[in-house]
This record gives sequence, structure tokens and C-alpha cells, in this order.
Amino acid sequence: MLTRELRLIPSQVLERAAEGWWIPGPDPVTWIAEVSTWGVEQAQLSFHPLSDQPQGSPLGVFVLSGRTTTPRTSPGVTPFGSIFGYLYLPVRCNLDPH
Repeated sequence: MLTRELRLIPSQVLERAAEGWWIPGPDPVTWIAEVSTWGVEQAQLSFHPLSDQPQGSPLGVFVLSGRTTTPRTSPGVTPFGSIFGYLYLPVRCNLDPH
């Protein structure tokens, strides 16, 4: 099997449009409080809690909206964009090797 190590390389510029946002923290009330300040219809959003263990507490939530929404997020929220249509990376990072 061929394996290849991939690295995220920080960038000073936006490398892709934001389509998803990482909200850190285990509390769903905090997630909803954050999203309620974004100025977008929540019906347009999908929420994907992520954990480091199958039955563990969530580490945060990944919120997807698609390309038609640009929310006003707080500084603690990390924007992500997709490459290849299915792999999400921070908007200020590149994947190496390409």
C-alpha cells in the first residue's frame, strides 16, 4: 500500500471560500448561542458534532451551510472550505503535498 504524509501549511491569504465552521467546546447551548449571532437562517445549516471517541463527549461541532451563506462569526470560530468537493481544510491553510 502506498502511503503519503500530508501536512497543513498556514497561509496569509484566504485559499478557498468558507463553507463550514468549527465551533469548539462540548456544550450544544454554546453552539446554538454562537450560531444565533450569525445573521443567517438556521434552517440552512447542518450541525455535525465531533468526538475523539465513539461514545465520548463532543469536542465541538462542525457547521455546514454551503457557499451561499457568509455568517458573521465570533473570533473563536474557525472557517473551513472544501477541496475536491469533500475534504474540508481551514480557509487559511494549504495541503502539502498538493
